[in-house]
Amino acid sequence: MSDQRRLDHRPYLPWATRVPDLLTAPVKTSGILEALYRDDSDYVRRSVANHLNDLSRDHPEMVMDNAFRWYSAGDDKTPHLLSRGLRTLVKKGHAGALGVLGFGASDLTVIDLTVQREHIELGDDLGFSVTVRNDADTDARVNLDYIMDYVKANGSLSPKAFKLATSNIPARSEKVFTRKHSFRVMTTRRLHPGTHSVSIVTNGVPSDKRDFRLAMS
Repeated sequence: MSDQRRLDHRPYLPWATRVPDLLTAPVKTSGILEALYRDDSDYVRRSVANHLNDLSRDHPEMVMDNAFRWYSAGDDKTPHLLSRGLRTLVKKGHAGALGVLGFGASDLTVIDLTVQREHIELGDDLGFSVTVRNDADTDARVNLDYIMDYVKANGSLSPKAFKLATSNIPARSEKVFTRKHSFRVMTTRRLHPGTHSVSIVTNGVPSDKRDFRLAMS
């Protein structure tokens, strides 16, 4: 079996049988990842990144060891691979993952998070905007995610992270980001009426939440 086909057997797959042995003994694929992360094929590099992201859920230290070593090697394709391979750690606000991708500590503040409507109905979009201020004397590279707290059937909240933007904010300036989030009927998530909330995560730091109500028409 080729290395490329072996990488298709990942620890977590939404459409196939999981391979738990790769989680209990991740070293079994470490040599393959090491050999292929600079492969000429974009398909192979994406497979490496997806496998790395799977491993990061259970073995973040091992994944970060690879990330620092690969980044230090200086290949121009590696930053894009790591951006994909570290995406779960970035959503969790992992300082090492944010740092290796250039989202270091900086003087950033969410000064305004606004939802366009405080009451929406099933099938609507929730529009929201956020203003982020950079109070530092140097430009800041910013990773923005947003957390949607969905109401579950029992009334508790289930948070889900989504990508908002990757951007640069000049020194001593502000930038506005906008997004529409759909609340249409989906097979992958059952929606329930009640008070939901949205918040912003700026380079791993969460903001205050803004509430809104979802009604089932």
